[in-house]
Order: sequence, then C-alpha cells, then structure tokens
Amino acid sequence: MSETAVPLTLVGRTDCHLCTDAKAVIETVIAAAKDSDIAIEYREVSIDDDQDFAEKYGEDIPVVLVNGNVYASHIVYEDKLAYAVLYERDRITRSKRRWWRFGS
Repeated sequence: MSETAVPLTLVGRTDCHLCTDAKAVIETVIAAAKDSDIAIEYREVSIDDDQDFAEKYGEDIPVVLVNGNVYASHIVYEDKLAYAVLYERDRITRSKRRWWRFGS
C-alpha cells in the first residue's frame, strides 16, 4: 500500500443484494480515483469468513469502512463515498506533512 493510499473495506457476504449494489458503487469510485491518481487500498471481508466482523456487524451489512472507520451501512452513495475518500486522502497527506511541527 502506498503511503497515501486510502484504506477502503467492504464488509458483507455472498447472496446479499445490498452488498452487490455497494460493491458496484465502490468499483465506480475506485475507477474514478484511479483516473485522478488517487490511490485506494480496497479489500472485501465476508462476515461468513471473519468472526470478528460477524460479531461486530451481524446482519447490519453491507458496511463500508474508510480508513477503518464506518462510513456507511446498507446504502452507499457514489458522490458521498468519493468525497469521503478525498477527505481521508487529504487527512492522511496532511498528517504526513506535520512531522516538522511535532518533531517526528
């Protein structure tokens, strides 16, 4: 993962129509981000395969995490997700430039 790549995670399961819809939105945002040289580190997690996520979210899926924080559940909007990715990318970039203020 690049230093400024935005971690994006889809928590869902197979045979979930909302998860399929969320994945389609995410793929559109990833393609647009790639065209704009914005790095996204994307992964999918199935609650059927990951007990921690299953306990945390149960049937409250899909859940989209941006940099480990819950961004959305159930319905994902393309424009809002794109904005969240840009915001997080800028936040990550700013925190990497602050080294001179805090000494490390």
